[in-house]
Amino acid sequence: MLKKSHAFVIMSLVLMTPLVACQNTEKTEPAEINYELDERNLTVDEVVIPYYLIDNIEDVPVIPDMEKIEGTETGNYRKGLFELEGIGPVHVFIQDNNRKMLLIEHDEQYFGITPGTGQEFDTFRYNLIVAWELTYK
Repeated sequence: MLKKSHAFVIMSLVLMTPLVACQNTEKTEPAEINYELDERNLTVDEVVIPYYLIDNIEDVPVIPDMEKIEGTETGNYRKGLFELEGIGPVHVFIQDNNRKMLLIEHDEQYFGITPGTGQEFDTFRYNLIVAWELTYK
């Protein structure tokens, strides 16, 4: 037969288990990724890419399958270093992997970004290419 103190400890643990489990199931949405263009740089969250160092900009209408090397992968959100099928290692800043992606080659590294949808994407891409061409030449 269990002593009263042992029974109390066991009962306390049984009652606390669901409370601890509930605390760990709270979902937090990943932070919105910020894509900004200024006079000299493309800034994606904490990464700054000077236009004059961009070697190429390419549209990727359908984001290929990817495997996480390091970073965050939550639902359709991807941020970090991922191995993209047919491309290789890419630093991705993807708010939604169902969007079109811009693949930017910079200093022998690749960066994949998804700055909006529809007209917002087209405007961002146009402004990036114009800024890049003006500083590149």
